[in-house]
Amino acid sequence: MEAVADSLPETFLIRLKRLVSIRNERYAELNAEGLAMVDRSIFSIFRDCEREGLSKEARDILGSARSEDQVPAAPLVLG
Repeated sequence: MEAVADSLPETFLIRLKRLVSIRNERYAELNAEGLAMVDRSIFSIFRDCEREGLSKEARDILGSARSEDQVPAAPLVLG
């Protein structure tokens, strides 16, 4: 059971990376509702990361996507 608990924080980071990737790769295909759904999912996983003490890592994931010019012009809505 401890191994599962140890891997949970890493799972959150993997999910966050995947959702940010989906948002970036599929941005042009998403309507407003789809984009809002992805953004809410990103926010939810981001909050999970915060609860696990991974705020810095989660912010790095979001920041690296922006710095690599991967995030489209529309801002990520986290709230």
